[in-house]
Amino acid sequence: STKAQSGGTPPVPTATTAPSAPAPVFALLAGFFAAASFANGRLVMRFGMRRLATVAMALMTGAGALGAVVAAGTGGVPPLWAFVLLLAPLLMAVAVLFANVIALAVEPLGHVAGTATSVVLATATLVAAALGSVIASFHDATVLPLFAGFAGLGLVACLLFAMGDRSSKARRQ
Repeated sequence: STKAQSGGTPPVPTATTAPSAPAPVFALLAGFFAAASFANGRLVMRFGMRRLATVAMALMTGAGALGAVVAAGTGGVPPLWAFVLLLAPLLMAVAVLFANVIALAVEPLGHVAGTATSVVLATATLVAAALGSVIASFHDATVLPLFAGFAGLGLVACLLFAMGDRSSKARRQ
């Protein structure tokens, strides 16, 4: 039992227990993610799922690459304002990307869309956990592995998406 739990004075935050960024910054980033999710509903009607997914994938990959360059140039620890400016568009792209890629994946399975969505999300979660574990193994107390992971996996996603797009177009002809 700590002193804080027993009514004594709370422990003093140290470099290892104090948050590295204030909670409002993370709330702001979550707000960008939410705003992109809401905007996606209107944007998809205007531009279509496939186009939005393609643009979001490119934005995520580009923001990840730019973040990796900035992180490398700052010893892996950019100033908080730079981190937020790099992460906000990346998270917005992820919000748009997730919604549209999942919808595209289950589009041909309309008659079993609920089950298909569950299978797609469960599979995506397992793959993401495995890939996240690999990226986490490179953690070195900097943001470089985070941004490099988004850039690298974004590039792979762009290539797979383009291959799948060509394959589906060939089947339709």
